Amino acid sequence: NVAYNTTGHCYMNENGVEEDIQFIGNLGALTKRQPEERLIGESDHRAYTFWFTNANVRIEGNVAAGANLGGYWFETFERGPHGPYASWPEYSDFNPKIRPLGSFKDNVVHSVGERGIRMYDPGYAPEEEFTFYNTRAYKNNDHGIFIHGTKNMVMDGGVFADNKVNIRNFNDRTIFRNLELIGTSDLVRERDPPNYCRDSTGIQQRINPGWNQGAILDNITFSGLNKGYDCGQTGITFYHLTNVKLFQGNPYISNIKTETGTDRKDLLRIECRWSEYPYKMKNIIVEDHDGTIGLTGSPGFYIINDTTALGWIQDASCTLDHSCGVYCENVCLRNVQVQTPGCSDSCYNHTMVISNGVDTVSYEVCSINFYVT
Repeated sequence: NVAYNTTGHCYMNENGVEEDIQFIGNLGALTKRQPEERLIGESDHRAYTFWFTNANVRIEGNVAAGANLGGYWFETFERGPHGPYASWPEYSDFNPKIRPLGSFKDNVVHSVGERGIRMYDPGYAPEEEFTFYNTRAYKNNDHGIFIHGTKNMVMDGGVFADNKVNIRNFNDRTIFRNLELIGTSDLVRERDPPNYCRDSTGIQQRINPGWNQGAILDNITFSGLNKGYDCGQTGITFYHLTNVKLFQGNPYISNIKTETGTDRKDLLRIECRWSEYPYKMKNIIVEDHDGTIGLTGSPGFYIINDTTALGWIQDASCTLDHSCGVYCENVCLRNVQVQTPGCSDSCYNHTMVISNGVDTVSYEVCSINFYVT
């Protein structure tokens, strides 16, 4: 099928109960938003070319191009079906947000005004692991894919290029493997020389508080970063958005590849502060399993350059990088968490004192993470 210059969500399953449908080999181009004063559906004023309220469908070999906003949106309803099915007794306990994925394979999105693929709001959280295979997203104005409120996700294979942020991930144990991430492609550089140099990021990964496992990045190839100019492009950026001191989900990186001439400092950045929040980052630690991304080429850990994280590291060789991190090579670091029972970091009238018999440090917190060799 071909759908051109349409208004509102285009290819869809609308009410959250429609399953076992096949969306295969379709093209949707120039999907337009429905004006809010003429709204006829759930969210047509934020229309995506492909809109899924239940992921238990086959989505293979489709193309979304040139939409006002985006290509694929998984807006899975978490409070039950909508429309006439909302009142049907047989659907009283039906939750579309946790239904298994049918398939998502060989899909393409390009040249949209916002996000190529959107996994939020409210996100998608099936109980079993699910995989997007061989996804291609390029020349989208904001994110190639935006992942939030989602769990058990794997992205296996594909190319992301010329997006402002190729992949933005708010979640913990998302697995990214066998991907090619391009800051600025040679084609864009040749066609638009005056404007190709723009700030962009390959993977923007948030570090979250809690006990979940961190994201895994394996067999990722980065290219097109700051070629000929310092455009502020970065392969991977790590940040967090809360002032919580407890961060257990440490990302794991291995088998990273780059094109010839890539400056190692362009591969990874730890944000000192996040523009939306005024406080300084406290706990970020990233394991480089085989040294393919670190400053020295040796295995080690990237750590936020802060005394909270570094104060207890012994016998480690750490090198300051160009952002707010240090790279500690040839060490195995483990995260130790100390917490005062019955105490909350929302209160500020207490002090924790920690000593190893030689050194003593004090923190005005109830719980704290530090790293030891």
